[in-house]
Amino acid sequence: MGKQRRKRGNYAERKNKDGSISRFSIPTISGKPKWVKIPNLPEYEGKRGARRHLEWCRKEYGGDWATDTFAQGAAKYLTHIALAKASTIVAHRVSINRHLLPRFGKMRVIDIRRADIQQFILDHVPGKASSGYMKTNILYTMRAILEQYVTDEELPKNVVTGRFRYPPDGDSSATISSKIISRKTVDGRDISDGRALSVEEVELLLTHMPASHWTMALTMIWTGLRLGEARAMQWQYLDIDRGRYDVVHNADIFNQLVAPKTKSSAAEVAISPMLMDALMTYRGTVAAARLAFGEEWTENDLIFPSMIQHSTKRYGHVQTMKTFRRRLALASDRAGIGHVRPHDLRHTCASLLIAKGENIKVISAQLRHARVSTTLDTYGHLYPQNLSDAALGMDELMDARQIAKSG
Repeated sequence: MGKQRRKRGNYAERKNKDGSISRFSIPTISGKPKWVKIPNLPEYEGKRGARRHLEWCRKEYGGDWATDTFAQGAAKYLTHIALAKASTIVAHRVSINRHLLPRFGKMRVIDIRRADIQQFILDHVPGKASSGYMKTNILYTMRAILEQYVTDEELPKNVVTGRFRYPPDGDSSATISSKIISRKTVDGRDISDGRALSVEEVELLLTHMPASHWTMALTMIWTGLRLGEARAMQWQYLDIDRGRYDVVHNADIFNQLVAPKTKSSAAEVAISPMLMDALMTYRGTVAAARLAFGEEWTENDLIFPSMIQHSTKRYGHVQTMKTFRRRLALASDRAGIGHVRPHDLRHTCASLLIAKGENIKVISAQLRHARVSTTLDTYGHLYPQNLSDAALGMDELMDARQIAKSG
């Protein structure tokens, strides 16, 4: 082919002696590249024409387009981004597992057409996802998965590119409803309008949470810490080996470290391995910020220090309540799950532990209530109230059939 060949993506060019340019498709046939000259025809002009000719070659010569299913492509993509930020991985996993795999999982990537995606959008947006979430999360993930094969020349084009039609979003939330908590606690605190997010809503919220506050929101949901306690977290009280954090301080409205809200609040909370990994990753982010800000940084050993310059304080101080509340409100609005307060994340921790079937004493200890009765009065209505199930549970526990035979 001469020494003047230049490869341009899925085709190559060769400059001829007369100054003209010849172009060649290079499909892989039986494991070997095959050079096929692209005819000088209108339908094969430009990059799109070259892709069209490459597709013709592979059909003509039995070329090896990708035979992977979309599920296999998704698994390959998640492996590829395994070292990405935790928030990025969670966002892609939610899009893949909750939305894409049920529809496209068994289809071969080569068989997916734009018409399939358009119908998926029309079916999905009214009841399961907003048009914004579809564009910025679900289709973004799908495009990234298919782009792997385009880059490796195993697909002729990425069918997720370009414009699609979106139906109008419904007036109501597209997610599963939460259980509402609207009652007073035993010590008289009114938690009306509080809410406990469902698993689906937690996933959506974390998907839309800004990277700057993603780890903090995850920590509050996983541990049940109050906002002031999360703002006051310091590395010296985190026991990495035991997976525990000792709540020693609370941050007040003046952003000062003070004693916890109650005596019982000054206690340990459990840190799961996943949350510990997220905290260690965020520690690197804070260290990089400390180096970047230099003398403008005030070191307070905070896990979640402020990265916003204040008129009277430098970087590294206790962040304000308003900062997190704004980020949380923005994320919940984008996720389409309704307004979420910081204290709702504490309610969510309790409700998810109850849904998991955790013992009430364990939940009370994690929330650091002074009495188990406080936990029961606040969250007891979330426990199943079916007496028949309780009676059947006794039968199973005591093996009623064996007892009946011996009677």
